[in-house]
Amino acid sequence: MNRPAAAIAVILPLCCIVTRIILALNTDLSPDEAYYWTWSLRPAAGYFDHPPLLAWLINASCSLAGQTVFGIRMVALLSGIASCAGLYLCARLLNLPVIVSVIAVTISACGPLAMAGGFLTTPDAPLVAAWIWALAFSLYAVNKNNPAFWYAAGLMLGIGLNSKFSMAMFPLVVLIALFSGRGSVKHLKTPHPYLATVAGIILWVPNLLWMWSDEWSSLRFQLAHAFWPVPGPGPLLSTSNFASYAGAQIGLLTPLAAWWWFRSLLESRYRKDPAFSLVFWASVIPLASGLVLSFIKYQEPNWAAVGHPAAMLAAAVFLYDGWKTASGKGKKHWTKHIVAASILPVLFTAIAASHVLYPWLPLDARRDPTSRLHGWKKLADISELGPQSETIVTDGYASASEISFYAGRKQETTFSLDRPSPFLKHGDWLLVTTSTRELLKHCENSIKARKISLERKDGEAVRTLTLFRGKNCRP
Repeated sequence: MNRPAAAIAVILPLCCIVTRIILALNTDLSPDEAYYWTWSLRPAAGYFDHPPLLAWLINASCSLAGQTVFGIRMVALLSGIASCAGLYLCARLLNLPVIVSVIAVTISACGPLAMAGGFLTTPDAPLVAAWIWALAFSLYAVNKNNPAFWYAAGLMLGIGLNSKFSMAMFPLVVLIALFSGRGSVKHLKTPHPYLATVAGIILWVPNLLWMWSDEWSSLRFQLAHAFWPVPGPGPLLSTSNFASYAGAQIGLLTPLAAWWWFRSLLESRYRKDPAFSLVFWASVIPLASGLVLSFIKYQEPNWAAVGHPAAMLAAAVFLYDGWKTASGKGKKHWTKHIVAASILPVLFTAIAASHVLYPWLPLDARRDPTSRLHGWKKLADISELGPQSETIVTDGYASASEISFYAGRKQETTFSLDRPSPFLKHGDWLLVTTSTRELLKHCENSIKARKISLERKDGEAVRTLTLFRGKNCRP
């Protein structure tokens, strides 16, 4: 395995880093990225959708690189590097050789979900980095029997909780892993894991106080988003949502990696090896919780992002163990599996990345998810959307955020009716609607101004914005 493994270990990391930078520099901000950028203009202890860390990081990166796409995406690029470094440390703590560790990390980084998270600035970027480093420090605490590392893991817990609420699963990971791993229950008989958890929660207190002052709107929004079914007729449990979510996770992990991860779950190593038990449960709990919840309500595929690096690591451990214990033709057999498992994520990602840069796959432009990264730059050329004092109101946060960024408008003059704002006042508005005319009901009178077609690089229209001038409008 040494020669092909060494080649892969050198080539794949370089390809991964270069691809992320090229994608970051040659695509428009996604609506969510633009939305999070608007948060950074008003640093606070909390926001409607998520905790505040991402906004703080964007504010810091833009102060260094300017209010630019690259300034915003520095957060994702640096978070991705931190994630890779932490995952490499985890692999070494599992006693994987250097070459195998590099390959495992790069396979994880080249997966479709990790590649997108490596250049798109969303709360998942710092969340995954915090999760991986919390796992690394927990592995150190178990392997080295050094309680100081529990507090380092607690610090990462606090950072993760300030990124996204799903970090709250990590203490459960540690609890179950220490219970199930042979000889690791002794750690639960010391105060350190519990005090470290308390320390992490203390770092989260400013956001908790903000949510309390805002009647827990952020937490209620996310709980409803994840747990509460949409009212109306239909089955209580949805097998179609389950199948959709399971299929998405297999596709994002890639089928071969998903298969080897599943095979690793059938082994009993997690009961014998306390370190592997942590990795095992760090992958199982996020992915399994999403599968269970998908019966109740549709789950977005990226919600299990924190489980993917550990799943890739578990698959790598399983493959390496198989190769190490084999001999003769068996070793060649395992080598083929390792090479295939390494190349497939890269191949999938190469196809997707090339399509993102210049659409070539036969996908309908308006349904193609990569279309969210194209067309928004045109907003800078629309005179009506320029940085004048006129109030602009849209029917969705996506349009409002993109207009704010690309048209150079102040946040206090661009609003979305699907996000509450105390700054929106009664008066004459420039209305921007994407699909329906529900927005017009807020005005006594409206006159259609023009239509704007936003296109991707191949000239296909991806969305149409219609502008209306509204008179005597009310929120």
